[in-house]
Amino acid sequence: MVDFYNIVEKARKTGKIEKGTNEVTKAVERGTAKAVFVASDVSPKEIIQHLPILCKDKNIRCIEVDSKQKLGAAVGIKVPCSSVAVINAGDAEKENKSEKKEKVDRVEELEKQAERKQDKQGKERAASIAVQAVVEDIIGTTGFRGEITQVRCRILEGYDKGKVLRRNAKGPVRANDILMLRETEIEARRIRSSITKGSYT
Repeated sequence: MVDFYNIVEKARKTGKIEKGTNEVTKAVERGTAKAVFVASDVSPKEIIQHLPILCKDKNIRCIEVDSKQKLGAAVGIKVPCSSVAVINAGDAEKENKSEKKEKVDRVEELEKQAERKQDKQGKERAASIAVQAVVEDIIGTTGFRGEITQVRCRILEGYDKGKVLRRNAKGPVRANDILMLRETEIEARRIRSSITKGSYT
């Protein structure tokens, strides 16, 4: 939560402020005020009720705080203060920018973490669900009896759609056949030739 009293106090010490309704009104009308703080417990309300309207017309941020006594303490006086205009925020502006940057960096890091998590979950889902792949080319056969056919296939759906990889299929396989793959990360070791059975590189 932003401590507005702290902002006012730092602006007083390192920048420039105007206090009191008359001076604040002048600063707003001249367009020199960067922000205006008004106390919600001012009585009668008519003292400051024109300030939010005037700030809106001048496109100046008007912030309501809960205590005129605390606002007075923030501007360095021992009596209550109904309103304050920040002309130059000084170090308060630097800290505000630093806090904003930290928040932006934090949000970006959280977004990256969410993306990594979604990416991991997507891969896990892809690995747990069988996907279709079309046989584009017959590389050769392997196994002791030539019962394994090595093919080059293209994945048709899922996370790795469009990916081409070598896979070993048991039984007769022809070009354009559809294979169901439980995972799409591991590629079969290349066999030496289409006529050598049981041989791997």
